Amino acid sequence: MVTMSSVLLSWEERVRTVAGLDAAPTDVSWGHRPAAIREACALLDRFVLGLISLEPEPMRRELTIEDLGHLPEDVLGIVRPEYVDAYPELAGTEAGQELLWLYRRALAMTGQTVKTVSLDGVPCPECELMMLTRRSGENGVWCAGCRTATPIEEYTDWISHLTQQLE
Repeated sequence: MVTMSSVLLSWEERVRTVAGLDAAPTDVSWGHRPAAIREACALLDRFVLGLISLEPEPMRRELTIEDLGHLPEDVLGIVRPEYVDAYPELAGTEAGQELLWLYRRALAMTGQTVKTVSLDGVPCPECELMMLTRRSGENGVWCAGCRTATPIEEYTDWISHLTQQLE
């Protein structure tokens, strides 16, 4: 929750500045943190093009001591005994990467990770690429190539058709 709030609120601050909006409160108590995160997500969703087009600018990130070796040598920061206060230059590209990482981490931590199975050897009924996958809990398959979603009943019929062709 600490990482999520610091990352989301820092990107919200950057977007607010670029969009000419009033600054959000900076001293958010723990009790109000979930609401602040929700508001930051809503603003970032509303200004997603502004977010991903941000130019590089130093942003504070708390990193582990182990992460120190992964930073470029010219990054400013303070090395503390337990962590590193670093100020890498981050742009819209990094915003996208950090937000996707947060999303995946939240899914994993809450046990909501979706298992995806690659259906090797089965061509897509639309584009015929061998890129069909199925996510656990979903009633269908989708093609990673053409993005076509196929209901499970149609997929089963497709498999029967392909099997009959082989006989």
